[in-house]
Amino acid sequence: MRGIPTIRSASPLPFTIHTCALPMALSRPGAPRGTTSPDRNPDDSARGIAPGSIRRRWCRPLRPASTSWSHSAALPATVACCRAMKACFSASIATVAGESRRDRRWARSGRHTVRHTTGLCASVLQMRRLTLLCLVSVLAVPAALVVGAEPPLAWPQFRGPQGGGILADGTLPSSWDTKRNVAWSVEVKGRGWSSPVAWEGTVFVTSAISPGAFKAPSAGIFGNDYAAALAKQGLSDDEVTKRVVSRDIELTSESGEIRYMVYAFDARNGQLKWEREAHQGAPFGGRHRKNTFASETPATDGERLYAYFGNVGLFAYSLDGKLSWSVKSDPQPVYLDFGTAASPVVHDGRVFIVHDNDGQSFAAAFDARTGTPLWRVERDLPAGGVKSGWSSPFVWQNDRRTELIVIGRQHAISYDPQTGSELWRLRGLTGQSTPSPVSADGLLYLATGSQGESNRPVFAVKPGADGDISLARGEESIAFVAWFHPRASAYTSSPLVYRGRMYVVNDNGILTVFDSKTGKEIYKARAGGAGNTFSASPWAADGKIYLLSEDGHTFVIEAGDAYKELSKNSLDEMSLASPALAPDTIFLRTQTRLYRIGK
Repeated sequence: MRGIPTIRSASPLPFTIHTCALPMALSRPGAPRGTTSPDRNPDDSARGIAPGSIRRRWCRPLRPASTSWSHSAALPATVACCRAMKACFSASIATVAGESRRDRRWARSGRHTVRHTTGLCASVLQMRRLTLLCLVSVLAVPAALVVGAEPPLAWPQFRGPQGGGILADGTLPSSWDTKRNVAWSVEVKGRGWSSPVAWEGTVFVTSAISPGAFKAPSAGIFGNDYAAALAKQGLSDDEVTKRVVSRDIELTSESGEIRYMVYAFDARNGQLKWEREAHQGAPFGGRHRKNTFASETPATDGERLYAYFGNVGLFAYSLDGKLSWSVKSDPQPVYLDFGTAASPVVHDGRVFIVHDNDGQSFAAAFDARTGTPLWRVERDLPAGGVKSGWSSPFVWQNDRRTELIVIGRQHAISYDPQTGSELWRLRGLTGQSTPSPVSADGLLYLATGSQGESNRPVFAVKPGADGDISLARGEESIAFVAWFHPRASAYTSSPLVYRGRMYVVNDNGILTVFDSKTGKEIYKARAGGAGNTFSASPWAADGKIYLLSEDGHTFVIEAGDAYKELSKNSLDEMSLASPALAPDTIFLRTQTRLYRIGK
């Protein structure tokens, strides 16, 4: 067997491992070459076996490979198997030695004759089983034990495997800056607020490159105060709009031809593996200066990477950068030229996208392998007001069924992922939607909020709903709504549900913590003190909560029922993207760079 690593043991193994497919098999045409046995049955001639025939044992020592495993822990399972094999082999030899010639019998197998020894036969079966167990234990040794290798990365979409921003196993760094505890950092050409995703040995991001300078992003809250102040000066509505757009929006005429890019970086050293231009052309609409033309986070199923640019299209690449298929978008106008941001999600061989806009909003599913459209539904949302949305779809796997959850204007709607048919809907959310749903402990959490609205609701939904499950005025719970809080959501970031608590950090830096089962408020604090604003969603690992401000400061706090700040870590550059996580590693994107934090 090729490619089986040799084992470096603190103490040498007691014998050489051989693979024996049929330890007592006879020679036959086409059989592999191996060691042979000249033993013959005296009755061979009478049984039609030629005098020159010999029995062949298919035993080969494992060939050493160039890859070897560190054996500081003595690989206990493998060593135990090997020792058991030695004991079994010794016992079988003793059995054979104790048997007399007359105890040996011959049995016919097809047209060949095979010699069996009663004691040896049982031992051979044991040896074969132990050989298999030994090989399985060797092959199952974690990749982390390979010298110079790392655990495979598995952060396949926005906010990770379950879409919740939690590293379930392992710890994360809690102290760093631009120099300290940074394995590498690399410049990312262009601009993009898509989050990194990581799979096996590669980190993927998207970006947009302009021929000229983009309108510079700016941290802070872009609310209605500026427009109100202009109106107080007696300016006309048209002039107010013109000035607000001039301050906040980059128009199509200012952008030029945009190159929509996909980058793949080596997770070990940050070297660029490949880059691909998905599309080049003038954008259909503009963007808010805190948005980019590449804010949708890509997704992967381990076979392909799916990069989505809302008003451009969906592009599927093999993990080595070959374009598998693409689907062009039907561009739609977005409220005040804010731009698009809803990320794709991939599940069970399907890629799901949502495009809520001021034209015709829709949700759609595509075959992940071929790009074939599977279904598309026009989203029935209330007329009037802001119809555009920026919330990413969410696959909710509960104990009843799997659902595709999408938050939009004033509604959350559940779809059947197979058909696109509506399962249930919930009214009562805000007119603008940016946070994405999340699930934990059997509940689905829906949150929306926007600047200038007093209504920032959070709903906790139970599995099994059907039809309209909206609350009546004054209600806080019904059969399929576990609880409701009218002012608990953030404007941009998605909630974090971790160890029985729901953490919500608003754009103005107010952190509110709730009991995730009941919705009861536990405490409220200003994250990092005054002056911090937040867009990235929080994440958690090993009893710690991480809050990334727009200025690039990450505040690490203790998970629990009181605010306890453990550290503040600065990268000295604006950051709005949520990170990708792996044990002892944070892949964090700033305005111009991608960092691997941790060694």
